[in-house]
Formats: sequence, structure tokens, C-alpha cells
Amino acid sequence: MFPMGKAGTTNTWTTTLPWVRSVPPKKTAAQEGAPTTLIDSLARRVHRPDDLVQLVFIALLAASLVLISMVGTETSVAITSDVQHAASRLQEIVYFPLRIVENALVLAIPVAVLGMLAFKELWRLILEAVLVAIVSGLAAWGVTEALALLPKHLLTAFAITEGGSTVIALNVPIAALVGMITCAGERSRERVIALSWTGIWITLFIALIQNRSTLSAALLSVAVGRIVGLLGRYAVGVVDRRAKGAELVGAIRSAGLHPKLIRRLGTPAGGAPQVLQISTVASRRGHLVLQTKRVGDAEVVPDKAAWPSGIDSRHYVMEDVSGKRYEITVLDSNRNYLGWIERTWDSLRLRGLSGSNPATLRGSLERATMMASAATAAGVHSPRLVQVGKSGESALMIYEETPDARPLATRNADPREKGGSSAMAQGASLTEEGARSLWRQLRRAHAAGLAHRNITPDAIAITPNSDPAIMHWEAGEIAASELNQRVDLFQMLVVQIFTLGWQRALDIAKEELGSEVLRQIVPVTQRIALPSVTSRLAGKHKLLGPLREELLGEQPEKTDVQMVELTRFNWKRTVFAAIGVGALVVVAGSLNIEELKTAITGAKPGWIIVATAFAFASYVGAALNLKYLTPEKLPVLETTLVQVAASVVALVAPSGVGPAALNLRYLQKKGVAPSLGVATVALVQAAQFVFTVAALAIVIVITGQDGSVRIPGRTLFLVLVGIAAVVVVIAEIGPLRKRIMAWLKPWLSEVWPRIVWAMADPKRIALSALAVLLQTACYVGTFGACLMAFGHRLPIPQLTVTFLTANTLGSVIPTPGGLGPVEAALTGGLQVAGIPGAIALSTAMLYRLLTYWLRVPFGWVALKYLQRKNTI
Repeated sequence: MFPMGKAGTTNTWTTTLPWVRSVPPKKTAAQEGAPTTLIDSLARRVHRPDDLVQLVFIALLAASLVLISMVGTETSVAITSDVQHAASRLQEIVYFPLRIVENALVLAIPVAVLGMLAFKELWRLILEAVLVAIVSGLAAWGVTEALALLPKHLLTAFAITEGGSTVIALNVPIAALVGMITCAGERSRERVIALSWTGIWITLFIALIQNRSTLSAALLSVAVGRIVGLLGRYAVGVVDRRAKGAELVGAIRSAGLHPKLIRRLGTPAGGAPQVLQISTVASRRGHLVLQTKRVGDAEVVPDKAAWPSGIDSRHYVMEDVSGKRYEITVLDSNRNYLGWIERTWDSLRLRGLSGSNPATLRGSLERATMMASAATAAGVHSPRLVQVGKSGESALMIYEETPDARPLATRNADPREKGGSSAMAQGASLTEEGARSLWRQLRRAHAAGLAHRNITPDAIAITPNSDPAIMHWEAGEIAASELNQRVDLFQMLVVQIFTLGWQRALDIAKEELGSEVLRQIVPVTQRIALPSVTSRLAGKHKLLGPLREELLGEQPEKTDVQMVELTRFNWKRTVFAAIGVGALVVVAGSLNIEELKTAITGAKPGWIIVATAFAFASYVGAALNLKYLTPEKLPVLETTLVQVAASVVALVAPSGVGPAALNLRYLQKKGVAPSLGVATVALVQAAQFVFTVAALAIVIVITGQDGSVRIPGRTLFLVLVGIAAVVVVIAEIGPLRKRIMAWLKPWLSEVWPRIVWAMADPKRIALSALAVLLQTACYVGTFGACLMAFGHRLPIPQLTVTFLTANTLGSVIPTPGGLGPVEAALTGGLQVAGIPGAIALSTAMLYRLLTYWLRVPFGWVALKYLQRKNTI
């Protein structure tokens, strides 16, 4: 029996929303006492995903604890010794009383927990808790035996001396008790469980101060018990505490509604068939009494689902005693937890698309209520929210019914093919007038500052006598960014393409939005911006490439549109970053740390200042090279600031790629056509490469054997033979030759006209060469000054060859900014030239500090200034 829900009870509350014009009419006494028929899925034990998440998290903490305790043995032992020393005086006074307290707690905790479960007649849970306690004890014993196999010097943090021998101090009884109380329930719900946890920590503290355990062993004992307890709790499931049955009916009645029939909509996630039950809920002496009859699907004829139930909610349709119908969305806390994890991952993975992320059920309810009311106020055809409430671990949202609403049907075939309309998924069809209505509703929502962020066919409800409705605004955003609204337009367009067909959907979009708005969508036409269902369809039919071309239309320069970077990281960046970090670790691990520390502290500030001046002077050379190879007039100061701003872009782009991208943007802002801009930037990079290699070759030829690069004649011969063999293989293998030429041809076709233009003016070529040499000389000067700061020097030819060779080799691996490989190559080059390893690494690190990290704040200021001036 459950108490009837009233506004003001502790577990159930409801709120009538102020914008609702009509309040449900007051019912007669007969109507209020009328029983309610509830058709719902069968109540069962549930496997809570938050238990699994906690299990993984605690397992990671336990592994970290073991690793830290083994590596930082001295710290772990010192902390344990400090605790024992601080309590030594207390131990001498109350040794025996503490032992009595400890033994009493070890006996009282299982008695109290099992007694509580017996009082509630949870006999099955008693058996499960006992079994989990046994398994937890065995697991702790197994971990103890496994640790004993490791070398003794790694186990100091887990071991104590007992009877003249060293033993692993894991507490098996404590692990068993932790497993039992974890399986028995949660401390937030049961007072006995909360007190039992307090007893566990008191027991561990007593064992610690009496030198019968260590801090690491005590924490690992709790972790083992907790892991086994959570695993057992997830495996067997827990009692479903979501609002169902009488609790659900009571929450609805507390909202002032008197339901006659409540019926579950949709199927569980995954499409498994439901086992239904019919419950009759009647009021007796101020309480709701539940009478349940289990039935099969064939005995009940429920309404078909208006849309599938989502992972975060359940959906019901309700008819009250006066015949009025409502729709009810129930948010459950365990599903909300999964949604929070998914949204947290998206906020870490995506850039600019994450919205608010409430972690609590109440926060999710407030967000959904706010979005539903804002969408309705903006003029979106969406169900009107009447009441909100909370009961137990569930929250309710009661809407006015959208009669005969059906979800959209989508095409399974390629929407560009004629006749694709015959392959339609089950659902309602969309008319052209309905599609126009959807665009107008979405634009009204955007004008009010809203964004939906999850437009799928299931979010569009088709009604026979009114405009289509845009549903499910729960994941939306208020005061949305322009990026999120552009993603909304993209998602809606893809949905209409898969419902109306390619040409009809695009024609309607052009009429309603205009070509200019459609072009603004192009930068976000990426699969990552689509919900999973439409993303799979778009990927399957390779839709996005042709869609971009269609949206750009007859625009003469389509390369002007740059894709928005929506992801913070991907597997390629992760791999390259790992390569860079690995290179740094290998180099740093091979050197004497004491020598490195001595070298760094002994650097001469005067030479550091000289190196800094050379580093910033290199910007001028880069700016002059771009200026001389561009037909349009570029101000030297402004072009130099663009090179400074490129320092920020270099943080996240491979070496050389970031400045090239910013130069291209700068040229486009100066009125250079995109195709010519790409050719100019490519020519700048080609000139820099050619003139740098030429300078390196000239230095090697002039200096002869005085350079740091000495290639034996035999080695040089083998290298030339290898290059010739590669050329012959490429020339003889037709498919490979064609593929390489197909890759080079577009680049050559863009760059060649610029090369012809530049070669026609020898003065321009000479000025470009001088600019490149100025930039190279500044870099070499920076490198040489960094070496001088540590009291070492190399002849200028040898220094030049060492720097250019090492820097070129380090830039081959495309890590962001060359981070890692460049440092490793510079360090190795100096070591080959005879510089001690610690000095070589210090020089490389100082050089990178001045030419990479120190530039970032200046680059950020320059970038903001140029953006404010609309220069880039």
C-alpha cells in the first residue's frame, strides 16, 4: 500500500505551470474514488548502469593504488608511519578497548545488515548478500596470494611484520563485509547501511594504528570488496525503484488529475517484446491499493506507439475520468545517469556543440521543462506542458495530447535514386506543405534563441489535421550559439532528404531558407554533427559530399568554404601526439637528470636574450616571403602579425600546416581568389623548401669535411642506388605511377601558373630567396645562441648543417607543432656534433621554448587583434 500523493508529501510533489490557461476541472467524489487501470511493462529487477560505471571507476582506482604504492613505496610507508606514530600514545592507553570495539563492529555489522533485510522480508537479497560476502573474501585472499608472488621490494606498502615474518596485510574480513553491504543496498537509502560504512572505516583505522595493516592494504581491501559487491549487484539486478504502479498513479493524482486509464507506449530500447501487466489502483481509506494481473501481449490491445521510447524516458498515454487525454513522459534517474555520461563524453569530444549537462534528475527535469515551455512560446507546434512532478527515482512531465501523432517514415534506399520512395520504413509520410511548416517552425525557434540539437525522424510527429510537430526538446539549448542552430538546419535537411527525396527536399529548403543560408550550413555538413540514426544513413549512401556541392550551387569559388572543426581529438591526433610524447620520453630517459638540471641552471641570461631576439626576427623573414610571392600588395607589419598569430594555430596543427592555413585565410580576406590563394601558399612553402635545401647544399659543398654531416662514399652510393631503384619501380608499375600522378596533378595545376608568374620576374625570386635565407639565418642564430647560453659553441657552417638537417628530419612526423620529434632530432644532431647529451637536450628545449611555447601568448594577442580588425 502506498500513501496517496499530495502536494507537500516528502516523496511526491507536483507543480502546475503558470502558463497553463486551464486548470483540470474539479472532480466529484465519485470520480475521485474511481479506480485506475494501468497497463504497463512487467515489474522486474533492473541492472543499473551506474553500478557498472562505479565498478569500472573503482577498478581503475584500485589499479592506480597498486601502481602508486609500488612506485612510491617510500611515500606510502611514510604516511602509514606518521599515522601510527601520531596514535602511538593513544594505542598504549586504550589498546584493549580498541580491540574490543573492533571485534564488536566486525560482528555487529553483518548482524545489523542481515537483520534489516530480514525485517523487510527480502529473503532473496539476504542470500545474495551472503554469497557476495563469501566471494569478496575469496577475492581478497586471491589478491593477497597474487601480490605475494611479486618481488618483495615492491610490496613494502602492503606488508607488515608479524611473528618475525613479512605478510601481506589485506584484511579479508573487511573485504567480505564491504561486499555484503554493497550488495545489500545504498547508504543514501538505508540508515543501517550508512552506519555500517562508518563502522568499516573505524575498524580499518583501529587496525592501522595498531600496526596490523597499512594504508595501501586497507584501501585495497575496501576496493576489492566494493568491486565484487558492485559486480554482484549488477549481475543479479536490484529492485526496480522507478515510479510504477501505485506510485505512478499517486504522482499523477497529486497533480490534480484523476486517471481512468494509463497505458504504456513504445517498446524497450533494443526492440524486445514487452511482457505486460494490467493493474487496478483503487483508493481505500486514503491509500492507493494495487491489484495486478499478468497478461500476455495478445490479451491487451494497446494503442500503437506514437514514437519509440528513448533511452532516457518512458512514455504513457492517459485518459482521465472526464475522457480527456494526456501524454506522460517519465524520466528515470538510472537512465538519466547514462545520459549524463554520454553528454559528458560529447562535451569532451566535440567542440562548440555541447550544451548544459545536468547531473541530477531534478536538473534534467528543470531543463526539459524550460525547453518545452520555451519551444511552445516560440510558436513551435509541440505538445503543451501541463504539469511536472517527481516521485521516488522518477520525474513526470504531463502534456496535452497530440491526437493520432505518428513519427516520420524514412527511406532505406539512396534518396538520390528515382523510385526510392518505395523503400520506406514504417511511419507517417511528410507532405511538401508539412516540410515547409517544419522549416518555419525551426526558424521561429532559432529566432527565439533556441536549438533542438537532436532532430531525427522520431522527433517529428505527423498529425492528420494540423501542422507537423517538432517533439523532444529535452536535449535542446536556450541562448543557443549560431553553430548549434546551423547544425539544427543541417539535421532537419538530412531528415527531409530521407523522407521526401533528394530533389524535393533541396528545392523546398532553397525556397524557405534561401541559397545564402544553405551555404552557411556547408561548414557543418559532417557526420559527427548528425544523430546516430541519420549519421548511419548518410554514411551508408555517401550523401555528404554531393550535398556540399549542391548547397554551394553555382558559387564560382567553392574552396572558399572551410569546414568547422567540430572534434577536439580523433585517432590520428592521438597517434601523432603519442609519437611525440614517446620521442620526448625516450630522449629524456636516456640522459642523466642531474647533468640536465646543472646545465639548465647554468644558462647565461645574456645569450637567452639574444636567442629571443633572433626568434622574433624570424617572423619578418616569413612575412617578406609571403609578400614577395603575392601579386596583391600586402602591408609588411600586418603580414608579420599574421605570422605571429600563426603561432597559436601551430599548437594544434602539424609543423608548417598551421601557418599555411592562416596565410590562406589572410589572402582570401585580401581579395585573393581561393584557388590562387592555395597556389600562392603552396608556392611560398615550395620556395621555402627549395631555398633552404639549396642553402644547406651550398654550405656542405663550401665547408667540405668541416660540416657535421659526413656521409661515407659507400653509403652515398647505396643511397643513390636505392633512390634510383624506387624511381624505376614507380615508372614500371602502371597503377602505382597513375595513382602518384593523379595525386600530384591537381597540386601542380594550381601551383604551376604561380611558378610561371614568379619566374618571369627574377627580382621577385631573388627577394623571396633573401627572405627565406633571413628566416633560416634567424632560426640558426636562435639555435646557436641557445647553445652559447650553456657555454658551448660550434662553427657556423657546422651549426647550420646540424640545425637544418635535424629540424628537417624532425618535421617529417606530422605531430602538432612538430612536438616531440623536433626536440629528439635536434638533440641527436647536437650529440653527433660532439655536444654532451644533457647540454644537447637543454639546448633543444630552450630553442623550442623560444620558438614554440613563448610565442603562444604573443600569437594569441595578435590573433585577437587581427580578428577584431577582420583581417583573418
